[in-house]
Order: sequence, then C-alpha cells, then structure tokens
Amino acid sequence: SLYPAMFEGKHIWVAECEVLSLHASGNTPFLALLDLEEKEKNFLQKLTSKGLPYPNIPTRSLPLVQEEVATPKAPSKQFTIYTDGACSGNPGPGGWAYIMLDEQGAEYAASGFEADTTNNRMEMMAALMAIRALPPNASAILFSDSNYVISTMRGKFAKKKNLDLWKLLDDAVIGHDITYNWVKGHDGDQYNERCNDMAVAQYKGAVS
Repeated sequence: SLYPAMFEGKHIWVAECEVLSLHASGNTPFLALLDLEEKEKNFLQKLTSKGLPYPNIPTRSLPLVQEEVATPKAPSKQFTIYTDGACSGNPGPGGWAYIMLDEQGAEYAASGFEADTTNNRMEMMAALMAIRALPPNASAILFSDSNYVISTMRGKFAKKKNLDLWKLLDDAVIGHDITYNWVKGHDGDQYNERCNDMAVAQYKGAVS
C-alpha cells in the first residue's frame, strides 16, 4: 500500500508492498520510496531496518502497481493506453485501471483502489499510473472516457481541484509525447469496458 507520510515537515510517499522481480525474488516486505530526496530515503530505510513504525501514517492508502505485470519490458517507444476510474458513492471506495498496448501488440495492465476517494481522482490516478509505467521518452495515445481528465490535460479546463494529483501528472508526462483522446464510456469499446470492469472489481473487492 502507498501511504502519505511526513518527514521533517514535508509530505512524502511511502509504499509497503512485496518485493517484485524488479528488485528481488520472494515475498519479503519492503519500503518502496517514491519521489523522495536521498536524505529521506536513508531515514525511512533506517526505520524499516530497525522495525520501527512509519511516521505519521494516516488510514488512507493506495496499492502499489506491480511493476513486473504493468511495465513494458520490450524496447517499444509507441504505446496505446486505455484508462478508467470508478467510485461507489462519490466520495467513497474507488478503483482505477489501465491497459497498455505496445507496438508489437503486447498488453500490460494494472489496477488498484483507494478506500475514500472520488470518481475524478480515480480517473486521474488511472492516467497517472499508466504514464508512470511508460519507458523513458515514449510516445503514447491515451484514451479515457473522462472529459475532466482529457480536457484538462489538453489545457481546456483549469486545474482548480485535485491539485496534488495534477502536479504528479504534470511531472509524469515530462519527456513523453502523449496525445489525449476521449472515448465514450460503456459504448462497446473493448478496452474501455475492460478497464471499467477492472476498476469496479477493485473497489468491490475493497469493501467486500
């Protein structure tokens, strides 16, 4: 799970998950430290090695994408991405999902959930996690049924809410060439439908 935490008055992200093939084999718990300064990494690694609790962790959590499933391994530079988010209650438990296709037609997919969120945030999270999974300097066409996400990424909507995720999205797209296309939801597009099913399954699993 991915947790917001505090270190020396700064907001940071700490992720507790299983060691994946990217790091090692087996199911050893570890801290994946995302977007942190080196000093922060060293601090949190010391906490983990001593078995100490994480600093100031709230109950809200997100799952970490399984890199060995979701990240392309082939040297492809052109990708097609489908994303979707779903939320029960809005706000309430929500799920996000993406499917990524490379030039050879290989498929990569990932999904996750958040216990207390909104539909717009899950739509954003789906796009964010997909873009973060791209290899460096990639080109991609991203399809979403969220007019909120597509129009904002195209610069047509101002960023007034969810500024934390918009900042992460702005950072994630650096170095990539991404075209954003809207697709009508629940209208027979197989990848959009599959993403929706994955996102819904995530939040249903979280509350079951």
